[in-house]
Parts: sequence; structure tokens; C-alpha cells
Amino acid sequence: MTKLKIERMGGFVGMGGNSRLRSRGEIDMTKLSNEEKQTVEALFVSKSKPESSLARDTFQYKITRKTSKGVETIIANEENIPAIVKQCVKDEII
Repeated sequence: MTKLKIERMGGFVGMGGNSRLRSRGEIDMTKLSNEEKQTVEALFVSKSKPESSLARDTFQYKITRKTSKGVETIIANEENIPAIVKQCVKDEII
């Protein structure tokens, strides 16, 4: 069972970083459909930095997973993340 740890960053209020509001979640890959798994896997394979989005004040998602090779982390634009992954994120005040 591979779990994804997700953190939503950016947006209008600039969450993440030094913000007092954190948006985090976790989801087991077994909860994703095959298409959603392929989308997430493609993000990890590309390992590229997210392109600038044409939409203003959008979110980016930092996704981390543990594999046999170690811990892998990517950052992707909101429009590239499957809805089920985005839905597991909850806001918390720190």
C-alpha cells in the first residue's frame, strides 16, 4: 500500500510556506481508479517543475510518496491533479 501525502499551496491567500493555514491530506493509492493512478504516476515520472498556469491565484500540490527507491516528492499545478486527491486535503490552522 502506497500512501500519498498531499499539501496544497499557493492560491489567493498564499497558503503553505510561512502561512498559519495549512492544507494537508493523505490518501492510499488503492482508493484511486486505474486512470487516476496513471495520472499520478505520470506526474512522478515527469518530475518536471509545474508550468506557469494561465489562471491567476491557482493552487499547486506537493505530493510525497515512499517507494523502494526512497521518498519522492513532486509539485504539480491544480489542473493536473485528480479530483479524489484534491478532495482528501483539509485545512488546518497552526
